[in-house]
Amino acid sequence: MLKKWLVLAAILLAALVSYGYGFSHGLLLFIVLGMVLEMGFWLGIFGKKTSFDKKT
Repeated sequence: MLKKWLVLAAILLAALVSYGYGFSHGLLLFIVLGMVLEMGFWLGIFGKKTSFDKKT
């Protein structure tokens, strides 16, 4: 479980660095990369849940 949070923290940090570099240098590629990394972060936190069907 700790590994998952470390990976998510690394993804978020990479997204923030990419945003910073992209906005400061005006490079759309790094802004889009930041968006993709941020999306990966949020999907990692709120990813799809498995539902268990309880049949009675």
